[in-house]
Amino acid sequence: MEPVKITHYVEQSYEGKPSFVILMSDGKEYISNGCVFVENTPDNRDSLREEYGCEKELDALLKAPGISWEDLEDGSNLFYNCESLTEPADTPNLKNGSWMYKGCESLTKPADTPNLVNGSWMYRGCESLTKPADTPNLEYGTGMYKGCKSLTKPADTPNLESGEGMYEDCKSLTEPANTPKLVDGSWMYRGCKSLTEPANTTNLVSGLGMYEGCESLTEPADTPKLVNGSWMYEGCKSLTEPANTPKLVNGSWMYSGCESLTKPADTPNLEYGTGMYVGCKFNR
Repeated sequence: MEPVKITHYVEQSYEGKPSFVILMSDGKEYISNGCVFVENTPDNRDSLREEYGCEKELDALLKAPGISWEDLEDGSNLFYNCESLTEPADTPNLKNGSWMYKGCESLTKPADTPNLVNGSWMYRGCESLTKPADTPNLEYGTGMYKGCKSLTKPADTPNLESGEGMYEDCKSLTEPANTPKLVDGSWMYRGCKSLTEPANTTNLVSGLGMYEGCESLTEPADTPKLVNGSWMYEGCKSLTEPANTPKLVNGSWMYSGCESLTKPADTPNLEYGTGMYVGCKFNR
């Protein structure tokens, strides 16, 4: 099933989110109000009014005109949990795609969104997605591809600043993303068991759990500005050398379970180091 046309649209509706009525390729219309994606039927409309108390917003949506896909800039929550969606919408000017395709398990390719700025949780749980979107202007990618188990390569995101949980549990991912401006990489590659090398993140400040469980990682990232590295390399069994982290303050459990680590890191500013080297070769 694929999207055809937006027949009704309100930019700020229920809970301040955009709301839509969308004609799909099965010939039916569906309501997307930021919380649910359901067929536009009398029974479903009654259920929405009763469950969400959105009678005023829903009535306004059904009277509003539509918008072209080309003009759409905010598609947040648009296809939330639409499990039968197989094709994305054509949204070349989209800027906010947060939660847009979350849970779309049948989606195999990403949308064309070259102007996207906010992709937080956009493709979370899209287990059939095989390649990332082209998003050169992306700045916020929190949880964007979390759980995309079929994804093998990352997106090219040179302007990304926040990638918290972006590729978490992408177990087929073999290489890191290009993220020279990244500041917050918390949990970014957590559980990426096939990742063999770290990302280029010389501006990273927070790496909380960033590579946790990356069992194939053999070398650490160059992170001279890192302040919070707690759990960063936890369980990286193939790591032999510690990272360059002269400004590190919090290293709690940072190298826990790094069985092959041969020496400790040089951390003159460390304040919190609980469990930092538990299970490391040199610490046994």
